[in-house]
Amino acid sequence: MSVALNIGLDPLTSDWPRLATVVANATVLVASLTWVLLPALHWATGGWAAPRPNPSAELAEPGRDVADVPSP
Repeated sequence: MSVALNIGLDPLTSDWPRLATVVANATVLVASLTWVLLPALHWATGGWAAPRPNPSAELAEPGRDVADVPSP
């Protein structure tokens, strides 16, 4: 993703100072991963990487079976 971004932004940032180019590339990379690519991947996998927590499992104490926890 980083290499593709560098190639894609090169026409816009070719005459910029090197530090400005690196900062711009890093900013666009982090923003696109955070708000576009990773949410799309999460949706495409049906939330497999971060399943929803089971509320009854959170109430269980170590060594105690979830079935022993009274329902609210």
